[in-house]
Amino acid sequence: MEPDGLIRQVSLAIDPPSLNDTASDLERFQKKLFPLLDGRPMQASLASLRDLGPALRIGEWKVIATVADMGDAWRLVRVDPANHPTSVVGLAIDLGTTTVVAELIDAGTGKVLTSRLAYNAQKEFGVDVTTRMMYAEKPGGLSELRQVILTTLNEHVAALCAETNSQPDNIAAVVIAGNTIMFHLLLGLDPSSIRRDPYVPVTTVFPILSAVEVGLNVNSGAPLYLFPAASGYVGGDVTAGLLGTHIADEEPLSILIDIGTNGETVLGNNGFLLACSGSAGSAFEGCGLEWGMAAQPGAVDRVRFDDDHLIYHTVGDLPARGICGSGLIEALGAFLQSGLINRSGKVNLELPGAQNFT
Repeated sequence: MEPDGLIRQVSLAIDPPSLNDTASDLERFQKKLFPLLDGRPMQASLASLRDLGPALRIGEWKVIATVADMGDAWRLVRVDPANHPTSVVGLAIDLGTTTVVAELIDAGTGKVLTSRLAYNAQKEFGVDVTTRMMYAEKPGGLSELRQVILTTLNEHVAALCAETNSQPDNIAAVVIAGNTIMFHLLLGLDPSSIRRDPYVPVTTVFPILSAVEVGLNVNSGAPLYLFPAASGYVGGDVTAGLLGTHIADEEPLSILIDIGTNGETVLGNNGFLLACSGSAGSAFEGCGLEWGMAAQPGAVDRVRFDDDHLIYHTVGDLPARGICGSGLIEALGAFLQSGLINRSGKVNLELPGAQNFT
C-alpha cells in the first residue's frame, strides 16, 4: 500500500447506474480508479470481476480495490465492499534447496506477521541440486519433484494463515527468492541443460506469473514474483541478497557470501559484480561419504589425536552415527598432522596401525 509497494489498496466511491447511465460496473469502476493510479493501465483478474458486482451493491457503491504492480500495468486482485473491508497480506518465500522459509507480511506496514520454516521435501530425492536434476530426467520425475515442493509451500500457507486468523484468499501477492534450479523444479521447467555443458537454463528472468496457475493456494488473482537469476548456478536468492545489502549501489568493495546447500559468493561494488558458486551444503553434510550426514545428534564433528589415540566428539555427545563436514575437515587435519596421510591423501603404511586405518 506504500507508493513503492507491490500492493496498493484504494478506496473508491462509484457513481451508481441509472436508466440514463447504463455503463457496465467495470467501466464506471475503472473511471474512478484510473486517476488514482500513475497512468498505467489496469488489468482485471477473473476473481476480481467475480467480486466486483456484489461488492459494489453490498457496499452501496463504495468499495476498496486491491491492485498489484505488474510492471507495465496494475492488476486488480480483489474488490471488497467498503463496509466489509478485508486486510490483505503478502507472502514472501525463501525457497532453499534444504529448507523453505515463508513469511506472511502486512501489506500496509510491511511488518512480518508470522513466519515458518520446514525442510524441503525434495531432499528425499537428493540432498543437492545435481541429484535432483538427474531425478527430474526420469519418467515422471520432474512432475513428482514439482508436486512435492508445492505441497510444502501450501502447507506453509495453511499454517501461516491459521496462526494469523487469515484466509488464503487474503494473500494478494507472492514473492519467491531461490536458486535457478529450484525455480525450474517449482515451475515444471526441464532443468537438464543446467547440468550439462554449457550449463544453460530455460530462463533466468521469469515473467510475473499467476500464483494459482503455478499451484499455490492463495487469492486466484494474486501475482507471483520470482527474483531474476544471473545464471544456472547463481540464482534469484543471490539477487535478493544484493538488493537487500545494496552492494551494487555503493563504491566500497564488498563481498556477499550465501552459505547454503548451494553456496554463492559475490565480490564487487557499483562498478562490477563477480560471482561464483559451489555445493556448500553437500560438503557440510559429508555428501558422497558412506557415513556422511548433516550436523545432527550423533554426527562426529571434532577429531584429534592424543598420544597416538584417536579422540572424537559427536553432536549431543551421543553414539556416533556418521560424520559431518566439520568432522571430516578435522579428521583430515588430524591425520595429516599425525603423519598418517600426506598432503595428497596417501596413507603412510609404515606407521603403526596404518593397516587398520586403510
